[in-house]
Amino acid sequence: MAATVTGAGALPVESQKHHYQDLGSGGLADVDKDPYAEFWAGEKKSNVEPGSEIKLLVIGAGIHGANFSLSFDHGFWPSERRPSKESGPIPKYIYPTGYKSCSYMERTAKKIGFKANFGIMVKQLSWNETESRWNATLARTLPGDMQSEPFVVSAQWICLLTGFLPNPQIPRLPSFASLRDTPESSVMHTTLWEWNISGGS
Repeated sequence: MAATVTGAGALPVESQKHHYQDLGSGGLADVDKDPYAEFWAGEKKSNVEPGSEIKLLVIGAGIHGANFSLSFDHGFWPSERRPSKESGPIPKYIYPTGYKSCSYMERTAKKIGFKANFGIMVKQLSWNETESRWNATLARTLPGDMQSEPFVVSAQWICLLTGFLPNPQIPRLPSFASLRDTPESSVMHTTLWEWNISGGS
């Protein structure tokens, strides 16, 4: 049975896929590259080595991954029960700035010893019944979009927090890729906005 999206008139997931195309087709692979990455994650020393035994492996290094790690480390409070009646500080702005979100994540990571590893792809997850642990097959992304040899780590717990939309999607339009060949034209994805193309800051 095909997976479906809930909601009135929702189409099966399989029937929605034909609306999008693979980024690697038609010379669009670089649309997925982050124009603001100022370092190469693969050159940094990894905290995960082959054969490592990890208590909690969080897949997804975003704000949800950091928050879950904090909750896992400090415990969860049942609904409607808190250790105090304090509601916390009232924010100055309705929505936090990027700087505020980033500084919060850095403080949280430092507080609990959260060690993020960017540029690592999860190839396979399997349950080891004998040891009652997860085996995660990983591979590092190397310069030139190459991948290292896969290696295995062991984890007691695994949490998948990659988000709902981890990859940009490109609409399947006739001759979409040829737009880039047109003089004085550019193609970018709204999640990876390029200010040097649009102007502004």
